[in-house]
Amino acid sequence: MSPVKIYGQKSVTLDRGLHGTFCWIFIISDVSKPITGADSFCHFSLLLNFSRTKLLDPLTNFHSKCTECPCPDYRSITCIQASESPFYPILKLFLILTNPVRRDKPVNHSVTYFIITHGNSVKVRVRSLSSTRYKIAKDEFEHMPDLGIIHRSSSNWSSALHVVPKKSGD
Repeated sequence: MSPVKIYGQKSVTLDRGLHGTFCWIFIISDVSKPITGADSFCHFSLLLNFSRTKLLDPLTNFHSKCTECPCPDYRSITCIQASESPFYPILKLFLILTNPVRRDKPVNHSVTYFIITHGNSVKVRVRSLSSTRYKIAKDEFEHMPDLGIIHRSSSNWSSALHVVPKKSGD
């Protein structure tokens, strides 16, 4: 067994041919073929039937045929050595800052935050985004409820959205 180089993470929404889509944060690593880990199958309660090469969803009784397919190349990912970053020792002390929110870990507080509002907001005008930025924002906002980061709201009030491309391209 040899160590595998890890280059980062990529949040991906998959359509596995079952009912609905599956959002998962994959680890980008130095392997010859893409691997889907058992943790994602457990998280979504999916089963693999290796003899019939099928993916089964026991909750909905849907199944799909499994085939090997090429994985797109993620050239936008960059990696620096930990020793090169002056912030690494600080970030290592506060891992929760650099790791995505996970629903599988229990919340260790009972704080909830609700602001009930009525009527329209004041001094806010609608501004359109470019089609590229709109797609990026829409994809991210569709993905965040699945990760448990945000939830739907019925409020007319909103905050400004500032969309800036990252150097990594993510």
